[in-house]
Amino acid sequence: MPKLEDLNDAQREAATQIDGPVVVVAGAGSGKTSMLVTRVSELMKARIPANRILCCTFTKKATQEMRERIERDIGEQAKPVVVSTIHGLANKMVMPRLKDWKLVTRTEWIFEIILGNKTAVNRFGTGLSKEIELETAQLEVAKAKNSKLRPSDCRDPMIGMIYASYEKFKQLRKMLDFDDLLIKANEFMVKDEQFARRFQSRFTHIMVDEFQDVNLLQWDLIQKLSLPERNLFVVGDDFQSIYGFRGARPELILEFVRYYPDAKTIILERNYRSKEPVIHASNKVIALNSRQVKKRIIATRRGGDPVRTLNAYDEFEQASRVVETIASLRVAFPELKWSDFAVLFRTNQEAMSFEEIMVERDVPYNISDSTHFYENSRIKPIISYMKVVDALIRDELPEMDDLILTMKYPKGYIRKSSVERVQIEGMAVLEDTTNQDFDQYMTNLTKLLGATDPTSFIQILGDIHSDLLRVKEGETWLNALRRVLSKHQTLSSFLKHVDYSIEQSKEPKDDAVRLMSIHGSKGLEFRTVFIANVVEGHIPYQRSVDEGHLDEETRLFYVAMTRAMDRLYLCVPKIIGEQPVVPSRYLDELRGGKKNE
Repeated sequence: MPKLEDLNDAQREAATQIDGPVVVVAGAGSGKTSMLVTRVSELMKARIPANRILCCTFTKKATQEMRERIERDIGEQAKPVVVSTIHGLANKMVMPRLKDWKLVTRTEWIFEIILGNKTAVNRFGTGLSKEIELETAQLEVAKAKNSKLRPSDCRDPMIGMIYASYEKFKQLRKMLDFDDLLIKANEFMVKDEQFARRFQSRFTHIMVDEFQDVNLLQWDLIQKLSLPERNLFVVGDDFQSIYGFRGARPELILEFVRYYPDAKTIILERNYRSKEPVIHASNKVIALNSRQVKKRIIATRRGGDPVRTLNAYDEFEQASRVVETIASLRVAFPELKWSDFAVLFRTNQEAMSFEEIMVERDVPYNISDSTHFYENSRIKPIISYMKVVDALIRDELPEMDDLILTMKYPKGYIRKSSVERVQIEGMAVLEDTTNQDFDQYMTNLTKLLGATDPTSFIQILGDIHSDLLRVKEGETWLNALRRVLSKHQTLSSFLKHVDYSIEQSKEPKDDAVRLMSIHGSKGLEFRTVFIANVVEGHIPYQRSVDEGHLDEETRLFYVAMTRAMDRLYLCVPKIIGEQPVVPSRYLDELRGGKKNE
């Protein structure tokens, strides 16, 4: 059973608030979970029935962990406490009323149809597949919905068109996505008094974790559910709001007292995770942002190594220096395991150099929340082209999956009807020279067969299909790929390396270095953290800066820094790919520079 005496004064004050609206601003590593579990215990002591307590979290993993922690610390009597994601709760509210409708958990296939060309068969097509990437379209539509915008409200007419077509497609097929669950739940709460009373009487005390990640749709539903008692207890940290691209509204923490003028505000400022130098450095960085709850995180773990900068020539030397530093630390501190180390990066493509070096040096690693570099949607068609040519060189039949992928990419290169002929009739149909698609395809394959090594192969492929090798600003994957290709004399040698690298990354390891994006690291902690590519254009990410999101980039760097318990290394290469880069503005601040402009 949780004990109040185990909490500090601010945690204890929060845990003992039984009724009324409360906002707890919980800094990184401030013992938030212990406080939340203790508050559940205090509510039950105050004779609030366990099944009338609702704890909302943001991921299934967090839900499971919170449920296990409540049951472990409080006991069997806490089992009826409802722990759920907000989407999960909306699902249970809405779907029983919409029996003829179905929930679609993956919507990529719908967006493929929407972005395709308008035809007699596809009347939903917008023909925008070359103007916008599928992932971006998905994200922008979801953000608009979570911000309570209609298609006609979108500032970008292209997004409005995609959004409208997407909604029509789902409506005709009686489909709902996850965001629709929130829209419908809010709609029923407003239009159906009986429905509203049923769910408002279901829970008398509502707790919301990670409140900084709440969007407007979720906030509307939470407020409606908390009526009439208004026993709403929210916990979040505006310093750690990093999901603005999904529609999260960190300003709701600041504005909570505007919605609830009688609300109690409690700030948890004591950090139990990180050593003093890490806290001192991260405080300096986050102070660059102006519109936030005023608080200064205080380290309870005194002393410690200073935050260090790890300089390198390029991203591969950066990875080598990280691996060497890990090896040195494990010699100096034998108790350290591989899993005590994490490498964090701004974008998933930055993992490639670390994967290559770790495979080369036989360092065990796990890559989180990311598709392996060689299985990435940008790289996979290129690998398939290599596999088809390599098979032909060895006088073997290529795998059908690889063959079809090379015919589908770049998009629009070969007509769908021709691709289907190959799928149905087999490879022999490619000898039909009367088919313009097949004739062009075989001509291009002949050119690729003339490559003398992997480096010349990628050059010829770029000459034939420039779209396949087109790189957006800030992307590093092509230069990283060329760097690895240059180490191999033949396609076969490189492809064996690809297979081995993928196999190594997928092999489950209990003790391994973690490679992960900063977004994926939120909520985790490691004894030693390396932040990769702390240079302008990466941290902060240039596209986000250009779009006016520097504050969120600053919070993202703060989140990365505060994952470190004992040691923090900021890695600074001089070039990435073939481009010279300069150290991040955040390093200027840590050395006593100027504030964000």
